[in-house]
Amino acid sequence: MAVDISGVGVSGGVALALALYAGVSVFGTGPLIGERTIEKAGWDENCRSQIVASVERTREPPKIIPRTDCRSMLGAFMPELGRLCDQYGNPDLSMGAGDVLREKERQLREAEERRIADAAANSGSRCACAAAVFLEEQRIPLALYAGSARLITPAPIRNLRSELSAALNAPQCTSKIQ
Repeated sequence: MAVDISGVGVSGGVALALALYAGVSVFGTGPLIGERTIEKAGWDENCRSQIVASVERTREPPKIIPRTDCRSMLGAFMPELGRLCDQYGNPDLSMGAGDVLREKERQLREAEERRIADAAANSGSRCACAAAVFLEEQRIPLALYAGSARLITPAPIRNLRSELSAALNAPQCTSKIQ
């Protein structure tokens, strides 16, 4: 099946050269220029801080567990009862339940810190994933950008940070959470 391009007004050699140039832009220079543009925009540092900030926003505030010793519970209302508590050794009125609750809260805070540290440690792979997703999904705009010697800037390139942030939340990259 031969295609007749004689009605287009362009010789076959010129059409072949344009097709070859478009192919090189789509598969070669477009992704290369895209990688350099992403690097120049400081995506890696911005992405890592964005991931850590999003994990920080989900942090549970620490629970305040009141003291359960005699002076704290009774002496606050009546100072003479506080002195009486001191006289008998200021016993814990919760029978150890307060200590258990404080230990549980300490363990939860440590787990929260580990979760944030893990998110920061794994942020590099998620950021690289977002860049790869962007480069793959925006192949044509990147080719146009590279092929026009950066004279034409398509919308995905102008809005690079928002496009990369959207790619960061792509299913391929969110599976790298935890």
